[in-house]
Amino acid sequence: MTTEVMEPNFGGDVWTTFKILDTNTPKNEVYVWALIQEYVQEGNRFDQGSGMSVPLVLYLDDKDESFTIQGHRLPRDGSYYPTDLWTLFLVHVQVSISPYPDGLVKKLHAQMEQKLSQSQQAKQ
Repeated sequence: MTTEVMEPNFGGDVWTTFKILDTNTPKNEVYVWALIQEYVQEGNRFDQGSGMSVPLVLYLDDKDESFTIQGHRLPRDGSYYPTDLWTLFLVHVQVSISPYPDGLVKKLHAQMEQKLSQSQQAKQ
């Protein structure tokens, strides 16, 4: 799913961390803030490639008592962004993400660093 949202531009691997903001069970939607980052491994270090930090709506299929992601949507850039927030997200989710959530993004970056470190340790 990660590479469906963002393709790597530098030949690296795309990693993600996210926070679930809320769910809409009747619509089978999950609202998340995602940090999606490409990393290119050079020896023992990871160099950042392209990346994004965005709110997403994940559309779920609940067949057979399990959930699979069937698709996603994110707000468009520029002047479309406020309108898309309004149409895609529940009101209380809009309020929480209208100002760019710096604190949340910092936490997601810290989680990403942990994932990279754990991956590197697992390979050793």
